[in-house]
Amino acid sequence: MDKTIGQKLQDELTFKFPHIGKEAPEQTEEAEMFCQGYKRFLDNGKTERECVREAVAMLEMQGYVPFDLSKSYRPGDKVYQVNRGKAILATTFGTQGLEKGIRINGAHIDSPQT
Repeated sequence: MDKTIGQKLQDELTFKFPHIGKEAPEQTEEAEMFCQGYKRFLDNGKTERECVREAVAMLEMQGYVPFDLSKSYRPGDKVYQVNRGKAILATTFGTQGLEKGIRINGAHIDSPQT
């Protein structure tokens, strides 16, 4: 069956997510493990404060420590700072100076207000 002009345009302008089971079946177990961990995070993080607590636990498991303004840090050091229990910033210090640039990733906590 021939596609209409609208269907052809839709195919051209929209992105279709690949189905991991068809495109990369060897990655399904890894994807499932990620999904199970993410679901646990969502179950335990119903509010901003709960999400921050979960994130702190995850960061500390990866070697992050609370930021201390009085300390000096070296490349590779991992720190985090919690803001009022409802926001968190984490960083790994790089090997080059700030004049070479920085990478910033941002996200927000999307949770119901209770």
